[in-house]
Parts: sequence; C-alpha cells; structure tokens
Amino acid sequence: MDQSDPRGKKFDGVQAVVDMLNAMDEAGREKMLASLAKQDPKLVGELERRLFLFEDLIRLEPAKVQKLLRALPAPKLALALRKSSEELKSFLFSQMSARSAEMLKEEIQNLGPRRVSDIERVQKEIILLVKGL
Repeated sequence: MDQSDPRGKKFDGVQAVVDMLNAMDEAGREKMLASLAKQDPKLVGELERRLFLFEDLIRLEPAKVQKLLRALPAPKLALALRKSSEELKSFLFSQMSARSAEMLKEEIQNLGPRRVSDIERVQKEIILLVKGL
C-alpha cells in the first residue's frame, strides 16, 4: 500500500494508520478496529500485526528490557503497570533484582486512584521510549 505524495515521496498508508491507532486511547482504537473489520478484515489483520501495544513489552529482547528499566523512573513504571496483565508484571519483575521488584510492587500497591487516561498516557510514553531503543 505504498503510494507517492505530490512531491514524489513514498509513504506507507498502512503505517500511517498504525501510527494514528497507536496515538489513540485503547477504547477508541478498539472501536476503530472493530468498525474497519466489518469492511476490510485483511487490513485489520495487517494493522494489528504492526501495532505495538504496552502489553507487547513481553516480546522484547532481554537487553532492551534492561535498557528500558534503567531509563524509566519507578513511579512512571508503577503507574503504567497499574492496568497491565499479571503476565507482563511478572515478566518485568523477573528482569529486575529481587529488591527492585519488591519496591516496584509496593509502589504499585500504594498508588491511589488514577484516571485510566493518565495510565494510558504513561504507557504511550513508554512505547515511544521503546521505539527509540
């Protein structure tokens, strides 16, 4: 689905949609994908293949996980993990020292009520950081 713009530069239309979907909140992204699936299930499959979501951190190479953990302040990671799966939490804890993992678990438990939009914003920031690694 590569096309050229009027200046002759190539761009990938599917990647442009993926970038937009990555910038959306989770509810909006799911609604958009469900709507698109009715019209073009093949396209939705390609979009989902290219999307990188917060839960996909579990697929990162250990070296990248280590870089990410060193780059992230604990309060930011704790907030991002607030709404994540137990599988992802366990994976990230396993990549940390026992002491660091315990401190992070406590930080997650001690977080007061937070808006979902704040959690998703921090998760997006982490995704951008991962893409820069």
